[in-house]
Amino acid sequence: MHPGWVDTPGLATSMTGFYNKLKSSMRNSDQDADTIVWAACSREAEAIPSGSFYWVSEFG
Repeated sequence: MHPGWVDTPGLATSMTGFYNKLKSSMRNSDQDADTIVWAACSREAEAIPSGSFYWVSEFG
């Protein structure tokens, strides 16, 4: 499960160049949580095989 890139202090300090280039398109922590909740609760997610890759509320 990958919630997408989230704007966090840890990312800002550990990957400065990456963060500075992409910070305007990063998700906030509330948006981040929606993928986790989707994977845990959605009827659609129930049908996806275990071990599959989840990306930002989508199956890929």
